[in-house]
Amino acid sequence: MSQVQQKPKSFGRLYTMYYFHFPFVMLTTTETMLLHTFVLMFALLVAYGIYAYLPSSIMFAISRAYYYVFGMDISTINGYAK
Repeated sequence: MSQVQQKPKSFGRLYTMYYFHFPFVMLTTTETMLLHTFVLMFALLVAYGIYAYLPSSIMFAISRAYYYVFGMDISTINGYAK
């Protein structure tokens, strides 16, 4: 069998395994909405955490890299010493 023919079979196995371990078909409408809301809120919280933390950590990494490469603080580039 070619790989193209085996792909649906492995996808079907994965799909069946997912439904076996998490049969959300048995959830009520309210439980489904609560589950999806929780997952969406968790994903948004993670995205916000990355969005809030990443700019400061990138600037710190650039500052430290400049210090390690050139031996001086990045704030002295324009003549502004702290």
